Amino acid sequence: MPKRIDKFQQRFRRTSHVVRGGFLALICFFLMESVSNAEVAVKLNNGNTMRFETVVVKPGRLECQLPEGMIYLTPDQLAAEEKSRYFPELAVHATQPAKPPVFSSTPAPQPAQNPPAPIKPKPLESLDPAPARPMPLTSSSTSVSPIKQAGGFFYSFSQPPKIPHRNPDVDYSYQMDKEKFYIYVPTKYDGSKPFGLVAFINSRDTVEIPWGWDAVLNERNLLFIAAQNVGDQDAEARRVGLTVVGILKMMEEYKIDPSRVYVAGLGEGGRMAARVAFQHPELIRGSIPCSGAEFYQAVKWGGSGYGVFAHSAEMVAAAKRNIRFALIAGETDVHRDEILDLYYGGFAKNGFQAKLFEVPSSPQGTFSATVLGQAMEFLESPREISR
Repeated sequence: MPKRIDKFQQRFRRTSHVVRGGFLALICFFLMESVSNAEVAVKLNNGNTMRFETVVVKPGRLECQLPEGMIYLTPDQLAAEEKSRYFPELAVHATQPAKPPVFSSTPAPQPAQNPPAPIKPKPLESLDPAPARPMPLTSSSTSVSPIKQAGGFFYSFSQPPKIPHRNPDVDYSYQMDKEKFYIYVPTKYDGSKPFGLVAFINSRDTVEIPWGWDAVLNERNLLFIAAQNVGDQDAEARRVGLTVVGILKMMEEYKIDPSRVYVAGLGEGGRMAARVAFQHPELIRGSIPCSGAEFYQAVKWGGSGYGVFAHSAEMVAAAKRNIRFALIAGETDVHRDEILDLYYGGFAKNGFQAKLFEVPSSPQGTFSATVLGQAMEFLESPREISR
């Protein structure tokens, strides 16, 4: 009898071990599955890989969730294998390979105590705005742009604009029907009164309106334009030039208040936003460089200067008179020290109309709609600048 009990107990123990092991294996499987699904990796056509919490396929785009908000990716931004995975109906039509990354061959900047003297271009004919610049459209309830579209859309202009002032360091020569722009028009725009304009430069080739900005644009009566294919891999003369050309075309097609023309940029696009302002101070009234900026001379104490570019005394004086600069730095931004150096050692020290916006860590992101609204409040405020 004891032997039978022992055998029964041994079988029970073995069965218990098997069940317990299977249960633990099942738990491990679900844990591993939940971890593996915690993020989705998406490879881009520039060789980078981004990781998102969720990715949802929508017609013509991916909706990608990050902790700080939702972003959209178009099929052209994806690597070939990702395009085939998410948009198989488009992959068969792809005839152009993805543009390979091009690395800058710009030499390292010299120490600030002995910066290289940049070549000064010939001064522009006039760097101050005309006292009475004619509006492109007459004041009429039917004066709507030939584009005749509200909301956000991609568009190619058929003809180049008239360029009253040319900077020798900027490229203005483009086949307009080959160039694309993303345009956003508030629904209340009807051409009866002038609106302001924000031109945006990002670090990547395909750019739409940043998340949440439409609310700020609608509230402040601002149109929006972003040139395409002016990412970090493109020449700076093109990035500046096509942005200026886009602004001038908007001023021809829409009723734009010339005293409310602004340029904004993120990252390397922030550097270009500062450069556009300096190189066209007769056109720009406000610049919002975020997480990247430039100045016309080296400013960093004991180290290297940032983004020194060719300039003239006339350009610098006109920028100081005509433009307000809203420099944005995130609390955890890798470029925070650079922005602070440029602000304190450059813009503020030399008497520019400038203000520094330090953004704490936030799920909204460094250049959120809230930050844009605060920067626009500064640019459009009639009050004296206080530092």
